[in-house]
Amino acid sequence: MPRTAAARPGPSYRPTGDGYYLVTGGLGAVGRHLIRRLVDGGARHIGVIGRSVLDEARAARLREAAQGAEAAYLPCDVADASALAAAAHEFGARWGRLLGVVHCSGGVNPFGAMHRRPWSDAARVVAPKVPGSLNAVRLAQEEGSDFAVLVSSIAGTQPRAGRGLVDYSLANAYQLALAERENGPVTAVTAHAWPNWTGTGMEADASYSAAHSLAADEAADAFLAHIRSGGAVVFPGTASTAAPPQALPASADSPATRGVARPGASDEVAEIRTVIAARPSGGRNHELMRGHVRDAFVHVLGEDPGDRPLQALGLDSLVIAELTAALERCSGLTVDPSLLMRAPTAAEVAAGLTTAAPESSPASAEDTPSPGPVAVNDQRVSAAGDGQRVSAAVDGQPASVAVDGQRASVAVDDQRVSALSALLHPLLTRDRNR
Repeated sequence: MPRTAAARPGPSYRPTGDGYYLVTGGLGAVGRHLIRRLVDGGARHIGVIGRSVLDEARAARLREAAQGAEAAYLPCDVADASALAAAAHEFGARWGRLLGVVHCSGGVNPFGAMHRRPWSDAARVVAPKVPGSLNAVRLAQEEGSDFAVLVSSIAGTQPRAGRGLVDYSLANAYQLALAERENGPVTAVTAHAWPNWTGTGMEADASYSAAHSLAADEAADAFLAHIRSGGAVVFPGTASTAAPPQALPASADSPATRGVARPGASDEVAEIRTVIAARPSGGRNHELMRGHVRDAFVHVLGEDPGDRPLQALGLDSLVIAELTAALERCSGLTVDPSLLMRAPTAAEVAAGLTTAAPESSPASAEDTPSPGPVAVNDQRVSAAGDGQRVSAAVDGQPASVAVDGQRASVAVDDQRVSALSALLHPLLTRDRNR
């Protein structure tokens, strides 16, 4: 069993302009961050390869990342050892010795169970990280490079982090094991098991928050500090307080490999935290909707979550997107993805969808839930009304409510909280005022 130990930074290393550095997958967001850090550290020649076509937009982003240095791009599939060697030979003829390799190439399929995915999809994820990583390491060793860094993911160490992304987890686990095996005295081979990079790559949508994240600058600092550490180095990251934890493909709850690096925290504090409380369940419509929710989860995750907390399932932005699409197919409704982020259980998701169901199939009076309380900054808010006039109270103190047919807001202690529109949604829906 792997045992966790604090990882020390590797030997001091400063990039130089005497030769060149090879960055695979360097047109991606992470690759460009690392190119920038190499250049800031002193690198003056950067060779970039990838499978993407270098259009004007990508060329502009590459020039910006490599500003202050000379960069060149060659199309190349890193899984093809001969093509990789030819690209390195061309760069070498131009700039001299290969000083180091940063292997960023990789990709991920949409979240989903393996039994619904053809092997050809999985092969596209595995190729750049398995044969591609081996080719990159072998090239660095043959050229006597100072280092080869494999940009990997914590999904390779944590089953929960890779839930629904088995091929991605497999490929990253290979990279971590490869670095342990191939690390040597001449060429340090290090695999960085990253958590989510805030605002970069798959988490670029700020409406989602990873259970463990690093700011891009923190990650780039750690990259340079551990460039010659050797072996597998895991970066657990820090949980954000901006939203309920959601585990992304590149995140996990705890480190699970030999080396662990802990850069500083990067927390964001939400100004207003709104939680939609549980609505009463029961009745024919709710049971029908619960069946739709169950079918959607089985379709995406391969299992019914039952009464388990949804946060324990490792839902991330990719999962939520696929669950939202599946729920819309099953229920025929337009589903707000934030419902899956707020609802604590699948039953609560069904209750929320029941509330939003159109009038064409109305629930009976006894099945229609009344608006429930919510918590705003940990204060309980209740509301009641007849669809035209609404009264509200915050911890027993009166609060004014305005409903203009388009938006609903509540004034609490002279502060307007627009996030409470969801509280009044049943009233607005019933009167067709949206």
